[in-house]
Amino acid sequence: MQQPQQLVAVKEFTISRKTWLRGEGSGNSYLLRDDWKQCCVGVFLSACGYSDERLRGQSAAREISEYLLSELEWLKHHAHKEGSPDRRFMYDLYNTNDLREVIGGEAEREAKITALFAEKGITVTFTD
Repeated sequence: MQQPQQLVAVKEFTISRKTWLRGEGSGNSYLLRDDWKQCCVGVFLSACGYSDERLRGQSAAREISEYLLSELEWLKHHAHKEGSPDRRFMYDLYNTNDLREVIGGEAEREAKITALFAEKGITVTFTD
């Protein structure tokens, strides 16, 4: 029998540019896509211990909200729903990840994502 996955709200994680799903528009972005690419939120949730099965095919963290740790409550909020707490934060995070072109290029995309996660006390490192 397989042991249940241990979940923990990590304070630092690494995004591999090779498997990072970004710049393809929101319609193509997933926490985990069938080609094993992940948006920044998907990479973060994987680092927290969420299984591939839980993340695969989900376009946003709110789609798995019933499984999120209480420390990750901020991920439950809808980026496009007025009055939703952390609405602007989630919009900025997903939008920065998904935009096809970012003024300042990929370095600026990475800097913005790093700054957004830092607002939640989370350190992001990018690797090739």
